Amino acid sequence: MTMVEIIFDLIEKNGPISLSALCKQINQLHLIEDITYPVDVSDIKAIISRKTDLFSVKGDLVSIRKDMDFLSLSFKISDCQDPAYTVYVDFKRNYFYVFECFFVQNIFGRKPRTVPIGSVEEFKKELYQIKIWNWEKDYQPETLVLGGTIWSVKLKTKGMTFISKGLQTFPNEWDRFIKALSRLTGICFS
Repeated sequence: MTMVEIIFDLIEKNGPISLSALCKQINQLHLIEDITYPVDVSDIKAIISRKTDLFSVKGDLVSIRKDMDFLSLSFKISDCQDPAYTVYVDFKRNYFYVFECFFVQNIFGRKPRTVPIGSVEEFKKELYQIKIWNWEKDYQPETLVLGGTIWSVKLKTKGMTFISKGLQTFPNEWDRFIKALSRLTGICFS
């Protein structure tokens, strides 16, 4: 784990926390092998000051910014072939579901499948690195497309809702996002 991830996890579990209490907990946990302990309050301040997109500091209290405190994510993807998928992730209740829809194929005789699933918590950490909130709202090709992949992502936070969608055009982080979603659900979306 990185120091940023440790700080984020501690704040997420404990709520807003003072810099000194944060420093004390980090020093007690010894989660990072390649740093020198004890960690000082100035070290924590330096890290937090570089991550103003994630953390808010008021006085001595550090918290997660409201627009970075994830509530849910919904993802839809469909192309000219079956199946179409809707994925819903609830970060506060720590669960997700996948809805798989077949329009054309004969689904009779299909057997339920059991797939290994990942962790909502790990998926959430990956989303912070992917930075969906920086994606454009709409990704459309410059030429006429008669088929292709239609997708949308909606990320709700305590402070905002980020929406991005597209047709056969994707953000730079698309492959990483799809791999993270596949690890979570056990379904290959590519």
